[in-house]
Amino acid sequence: MAQSKSTRRTRRPLEQQIEDLERKVRQLEERRASKRAFAPYWLRRHRAKLRLSAEDYGTLIGVSAITIYNWEKGKTSPRDRQLRALHDIRQLGWREAWERLDAVDGGRGRPDARAAPAPPAS
Repeated sequence: MAQSKSTRRTRRPLEQQIEDLERKVRQLEERRASKRAFAPYWLRRHRAKLRLSAEDYGTLIGVSAITIYNWEKGKTSPRDRQLRALHDIRQLGWREAWERLDAVDGGRGRPDARAAPAPPAS
C-alpha cells in the first residue's frame, strides 16, 4: 500500500518529534538517577574521612568552600558536572586525595606540600 505525499510529509516530523522526546526522557532519567546518588550526610563523612577543609575539598571538585558547606547542609545540590567530579574522588583515600590536591594547587597554604596529616589513632 503506497503512502500519499501528504502522509509522508506529516509522518516524518512526527517521527522526529518522537525521537526528540525519547532523547529528552533518557536525559531526564539519567539526571534523576544521578541526583539520587548525592546525599549531604555522605559528603560530610567523606570530607572528614579525607581530613580536608571545605576549601581543599572544593578545590578537588572545582567549587568554592561555601558551595561545599551548602551541599553538606542540604541547601543546594551539585550539578551534573559536579556530581561526576564527586564520583571521581569517591574512592580516594586520604593519601591520594592529598596528593591530588597538591598536584592541583601546589601545596598552597601548607608548610610541606608533600606532608599529609597523620592518620587517626586506631
